[in-house]
Amino acid sequence: MPRSMGPGRREIYNFPVESLESTQPLLLKRKKLNKTDVQPVEGWRLVMALRSGLLMESSWALDTLNVLLYDDNSVTYFGLGNMPGLLEALIEHWRASLIAMFDLGSDLEITNTKNENNKKRKRDKIEKSCQGVKWYEKRPAVVEDETSLGCVDGEVLRRGDKVRILHHQPKDFTTEARFSEKDFQIEDKEDVLFVDGSERSWDAVYEGFSSGADLWAAGGGDTTDHILPADGMFADGLRLPFVRVLKDGKDPAVACTPVKKDDVAPKSSSEISPKKHGKRVRETWKVSPKNEDKTCCITTTPSSSSSSNSNSTNSCDTTTNTPSGESNNLKVKSEDPLSAVKSETKDEEEDEATAPKVDVVEALAATTGIVVRDVDDVRRRLEKKVLDEENYQPDQASLNLVSDSEDTLGRRAICVSTILRNLSFVPGNEAILGNSPGFLAVCGKVILHGHWHPERSSGIIVGEDEDFTDSCTSLLEQKEWWWEHLQVVRENVMVALSNCAGHMDLSPHPENVVLPLLQGLLEWSVSPAAAAQDSFASVGAHSNISPQRLAIETLCKLCITEANVDLLLSTPPYSRLENLCSFLAKKLYRSEDQVMREFAINLLFYFSGADSGVARTIALQDTAVSLLIGFIEQAENNAMMVAQQHGVNALRDNPDSMGTSLDMLRRAANTLNNLSRHPANTAVFLRHEQRLLNLVMSQILDQGVAGIVSQVIFQISNQSEDEELE
Repeated sequence: MPRSMGPGRREIYNFPVESLESTQPLLLKRKKLNKTDVQPVEGWRLVMALRSGLLMESSWALDTLNVLLYDDNSVTYFGLGNMPGLLEALIEHWRASLIAMFDLGSDLEITNTKNENNKKRKRDKIEKSCQGVKWYEKRPAVVEDETSLGCVDGEVLRRGDKVRILHHQPKDFTTEARFSEKDFQIEDKEDVLFVDGSERSWDAVYEGFSSGADLWAAGGGDTTDHILPADGMFADGLRLPFVRVLKDGKDPAVACTPVKKDDVAPKSSSEISPKKHGKRVRETWKVSPKNEDKTCCITTTPSSSSSSNSNSTNSCDTTTNTPSGESNNLKVKSEDPLSAVKSETKDEEEDEATAPKVDVVEALAATTGIVVRDVDDVRRRLEKKVLDEENYQPDQASLNLVSDSEDTLGRRAICVSTILRNLSFVPGNEAILGNSPGFLAVCGKVILHGHWHPERSSGIIVGEDEDFTDSCTSLLEQKEWWWEHLQVVRENVMVALSNCAGHMDLSPHPENVVLPLLQGLLEWSVSPAAAAQDSFASVGAHSNISPQRLAIETLCKLCITEANVDLLLSTPPYSRLENLCSFLAKKLYRSEDQVMREFAINLLFYFSGADSGVARTIALQDTAVSLLIGFIEQAENNAMMVAQQHGVNALRDNPDSMGTSLDMLRRAANTLNNLSRHPANTAVFLRHEQRLLNLVMSQILDQGVAGIVSQVIFQISNQSEDEELE
């Protein structure tokens, strides 16, 4: 039956019954598989299947792990301590998929010069075969090296299809039997090889490198060349084209004719500015059909069909008067169709490089008459690059041009990362995952991959004569087809890090493992982009799980270990730590978001106790000290209300009824104590001395918290007296 249309819809939308538009989707949920749907398997079989690297075996192992880890009845059996080798095998498959997707993590594998040269040669061969191929054209097949034991010598092959192997013979054994009654003279060449004895790609794979404890401690691992790619069964050659290229109906015999200099007419005022007459000139490139004469034609055609006599301009600033219905063809001899444009761009860049640079401050003074005092500071601010608040987002094409092989590769990367995420939820696996250098090294590379802030544009309005050929993204090659898959992989990484952060000790690990991880967490914590503050796409728009919240939670758990706090505060640049302290101070306002508020108090407590310079930075934030005092005052008021309504015994039995825990109150008070130790912060605390005194004299507040607040008053009073004496 035709689809039922709503009120006000036209009858034209009632499609025929047998048409594709009238087909209703089958909204059926996929059955949730559990451990009974897979045969009973043993852990060593899963590990050996992953170690083999075979496509069918590894796919079966990954699917089985996903099913068993998704079932609540079998997830507790996957303790990594009871399954040796499983984590290393999963990391190898994860690294292999990431290398195949965007060449990420290849530096973590064991390799030598020969392997690097072989991989580079294959990569160059693939890139060379794809040059000049349109998105709708079939990509040529890349011929791999011969996988036989050898081949006949090239000089022998060049003599012809049928060659005489035994020389100086009157007869050819191809026409007469060798073991006949006639006598033949045979030349003995038993020790001579008729095959090429050069080395192959599989020869001496494990030669030329040194591996030891330092390699594995830095997150390195074995090579993943034995793992078959996931796109082996979905080659690009099997994809059917959905575009039929129309042939040009013009006569190929018509070639571009060169234009003499005498035929070139001078420009007129109307030809220089076609926008004044409401006309827009469009440039089209046409390659000459003659292959022997490598030429190209620049043809300019008016976009308006109503104009009968239109003057055309070319990139060489020469115009010719042509009658109506004809186009001006300029023949430019070049091997590259864009050589003329490239040469002009190169000349412009050279002119800009050789031209004297104008000082910004001097130009400002000459234009406005403003004279500044600190010239260096103003020049530094004006020349500083301003980055956009939003991170880079690729253009989404209107057509889905992702091939089956690429989609299969992205799904495998998501599958392996999901398994590692589910393993992080199993009790006992946090310490093993959190102290695995290979897992931390890959996470550090993934967490910030593809996340960067472009330079803020100048806001110049695009003119009418601007070229919009790059606007149709579906006609371009999809180089970042992995963007959607990367978001899911990053979500799995951040969730796994959040689960394991409480058991991490980053001090024994080298810098190449720790630095990318901490930089990624700090960047997502202070990033103003919407991608950091919005929830993940897989959890829904109303969820609170966002990259920023997960990064803050991970930092809080990392700070449990004192050595991690020192590494965190020493991560450059320091301006990012200042932005983080400012962000945490602002979160103290949000009383309705109690989770983020307590995260902020925890981080401020750890930062203020680790370094006095950071304590000074926290105190300089707007109302940071006042809000910390207000947090304790709010808990005191809630405790007073509970004591009046239900009695003091109810408050003593359930201290959390005041809206927070006693540990959070002690940490807020200790944060104030750490800030008050810095002599420069005394003036900030003197403004709130009466509020601190009221908390100390409170009868309902915990005595431990009141004792810490009294130490704050004692320190600021001593420091104020010392300043008066000085």
